[in-house]
Amino acid sequence: ATIPELMGIMPAPDFPTAGFICGRKGIYDAFTTGRGHLKVRAKAEIEVDPKTERETIIVTELPYQV
Repeated sequence: ATIPELMGIMPAPDFPTAGFICGRKGIYDAFTTGRGHLKVRAKAEIEVDPKTERETIIVTELPYQV
């Protein structure tokens, strides 16, 4: 199979704690050379408490080893 075919089946690595991978070049490099640089970010939401009107950051996905 070619690299584009492999990336169509499995477009990115699967991390156990989730997270968001920024960019695709590092993923392509990992598929072609076995080495690649990935930037993985957490996912978060801001919730407002209706009683106090205070904002709270809720982290829903945290990258591995962060």
